[in-house]
Amino acid sequence: MDQGSFTDVAKKALEFRNTYYKLLDSPDRSKVLNLYAPGIANLCEWNGHRLDSPAAVQEYVNSLPATHHQIDAVDAQPLPGNDKADSFIMTIHGVVTYDDEHKREFYQRMVIRRIDNLFYIVNDYYRWLSEI
Repeated sequence: MDQGSFTDVAKKALEFRNTYYKLLDSPDRSKVLNLYAPGIANLCEWNGHRLDSPAAVQEYVNSLPATHHQIDAVDAQPLPGNDKADSFIMTIHGVVTYDDEHKREFYQRMVIRRIDNLFYIVNDYYRWLSEI
């Protein structure tokens, strides 16, 4: 894979990251659902909660108190056999604040794939690391 593919993945990952956390931290989280690939089983594990459909992900994130994510580090790498940067793995580390009081470090890993010219999450793993 050439350097241009890595650059493309980095750009797509940052754009996707910005969109995802903007929607997740908004008062109306209903559009987060649009970022998860439809019809994927074992889609997400959110801090020990297995969420096996986009609707289950949506229900869970809607149940969370208000959030604010501060991203400290992002890494994105193209997946093997991926000549056009159509799929990549992205890891994120940061701090999430719930209800403007409870802060926790978190780690998130997403597998992103282009489906019908749009990028979707096909696997998502979110874990709290520690309270701050």
